[in-house]
Amino acid sequence: MSPLSSTLEKRLTPRYVGVGDAATYFGISVATVRRRIADGSLPGYKVAGDLLRVRVSDLEALARPVHPSHGGDA
Repeated sequence: MSPLSSTLEKRLTPRYVGVGDAATYFGISVATVRRRIADGSLPGYKVAGDLLRVRVSDLEALARPVHPSHGGDA
């Protein structure tokens, strides 16, 4: 991929997604996304009145590596 097409791809990638798309992104429920917004662990943004959106970068920041423990499940 050339640098120009990479730059264009970044510009066209949505920075904000709806709650349903956020849930799909991580394979979790919409209720979980809403809970995360309510507890402050995931910032939510109101746009165009009452439309709730989240930033993709904030979603990605929630992901953490799992370190195997001795004798336990991940």
